[in-house]
Amino acid sequence: MADIREPIRARDDRGREIVIDRETWRKDVLLPNIEKDWNEPEALYGLILGGLDDGFVEDLLAAAQRLSEIDPVAERAACIHAIVLMQLKLYNEAEARLRAHIARYGEDGVVLTNLAKVFSFRGEESEAHRLLRRALTLDPNQDNALSWWCAIHHERGGDEAARQALEEIDAEPGSWRAKLELAGLCLKANDLEGALDFYRRTLELSRAPEVFHRISGDMGQAGYIAEMLALVEPLFDLDQHGAAAGLNLVRAYAEKGEAVKGRALWRRIKALGIPPYDEVLAELEGLLNKPEHLLAAAQSQGETDASRTPKDKQPLELMMTSVDGPIWTRGLDDAASWLMASCQEGLRLDILPLTIAPKDEQGQMPSMQIEDDEGRLSRALPLFLAEMLAFNATVRPRTLIPALIGKGPVVTSQDWPLDRLLVDFGRGGPVWLAMTGRMPVKGFAARLEIDIWNGATGEKLATVKQMARNGAAHAALQLAAKVQEALIAQGLAQPRQPPDWYEPPQETDQEGWLLALGQLLAQQHALNKLIPAELLWNEHGMFETHFRLAESAAGWTPAALLAACSLLAGLAYGSPVAGRYVKALERLLDRHDGKTDAVDRLAPLVRLRLKDQAGFQKAKERLASIDDPVYRLWLEKVG
Repeated sequence: MADIREPIRARDDRGREIVIDRETWRKDVLLPNIEKDWNEPEALYGLILGGLDDGFVEDLLAAAQRLSEIDPVAERAACIHAIVLMQLKLYNEAEARLRAHIARYGEDGVVLTNLAKVFSFRGEESEAHRLLRRALTLDPNQDNALSWWCAIHHERGGDEAARQALEEIDAEPGSWRAKLELAGLCLKANDLEGALDFYRRTLELSRAPEVFHRISGDMGQAGYIAEMLALVEPLFDLDQHGAAAGLNLVRAYAEKGEAVKGRALWRRIKALGIPPYDEVLAELEGLLNKPEHLLAAAQSQGETDASRTPKDKQPLELMMTSVDGPIWTRGLDDAASWLMASCQEGLRLDILPLTIAPKDEQGQMPSMQIEDDEGRLSRALPLFLAEMLAFNATVRPRTLIPALIGKGPVVTSQDWPLDRLLVDFGRGGPVWLAMTGRMPVKGFAARLEIDIWNGATGEKLATVKQMARNGAAHAALQLAAKVQEALIAQGLAQPRQPPDWYEPPQETDQEGWLLALGQLLAQQHALNKLIPAELLWNEHGMFETHFRLAESAAGWTPAALLAACSLLAGLAYGSPVAGRYVKALERLLDRHDGKTDAVDRLAPLVRLRLKDQAGFQKAKERLASIDDPVYRLWLEKVG
């Protein structure tokens, strides 16, 4: 039972823990829900269980009585009613309720166990023990009853008496839970063969989820990982045997270095959307994303034919991905045509990722690793520069991201071979301007440098330098302003008035915004199958970052557009956690409904992608009269 002095901890639709004052929970959640579900036995039973756990027994008696009247599962109703009565110390009433059930339906193991509790509460231990033993004869696989029976005997005679009590119950027909306990005792005694014998006999009698959970957990904790996988893996089915056992298997895969199997099962469990498992899933994600596991997973992608070139001999295929303007206008059925309608003229400006100083004494970057802060920033800063310049200067920026197919973006400590990259990968007409840069890794004293080039001749036109004493992300706004000034000073661009809806991030949001841009790039790579979606790391954290920005800076249109772009991408590539954020995106649209701002104008497409046909039709009809021919043409094509 919960400590009645503690507040109630619950979770919202995104799995975030929320803390609510007990009286507020009682008045605003528990009692209204009991009233709402007064005629729904399943829901009412769940509310009574939750109320007991939270210590609201005084509010549950009427609900328990009501459940006795409507519940088709008579045993469940009788037991929960008796438990409420026992917690209210109405022991005679609890006994009467249980005996009435027995008189009508006959003896039942669970009902007799609860009747034994009544006698124990009244201090009549002899009768309690007799009833408990009878209950275990009728149903030897009751968890609480078996634990109670063993505790009684352990108190009388220690470990050996408890073991004999287990063996006694194990002799009952159909008994499998005692075998699990006896197997656990064998593991403690380092008797693996004895444990395996009990486990095999258990599995012959039951394939219940808790059986797989106990076997996988107990053997894993005892260090018998290979033996556990050999026993459990051939029989395990997530849909039948549950996520709890599945998590134990994921941990075993991670510890054995079988990251491909581990990530596949991890994603299936994550997709179930069970909030209490979020912390464990996050921990396991970290284990699976150790560099050596990540490399193995990447190398195994697509390797199914033994006659093909060996994995370590296959040539790496480099390609250049491009992002025109702000990345958060991608994947929106060319919504950039009206979002960026006033930002179309100017010279083409291609921006490459920043290079990073080497991290080891040999001056070499690691061949492959989890995306770290510097790697993400080396791409996020160019994406941010492209965004700022698109809206504030007469250039047409495009971010070019070199990447290895199936593995992800390339980070280098060497200057990019500009002439080759622009010849090999330049698209969309002649490249007039190019931009490269360096991001030295020197802690808080990092200095960012950006070079502006004539893309046609290879001539360096200017170099922009910006100190980043508080970290590179915090210098993004100053860097963008200096680059814009340099372009104007060179006569390469003129100032541009941004659309009314565009605002850059506040200084306090710079770091979060750059993080979001880098994350969205990774999502776009997964969406376009440049990398397997299975290699994305901490998607829950990604969506939380994006929606926190949109919700904390209410009215900041770019953040809302980025959140929409992110979630639509996640749904498209099959993110196991994207579904949790659909309601958050719907609430975001609702806040803009009727404003005819950029977010509201995007609503028809978003509603359609969320399979909200009614909302799509309503939004499309409402926005069809907007006096913007480019937008109306786009709207006609949606759907």
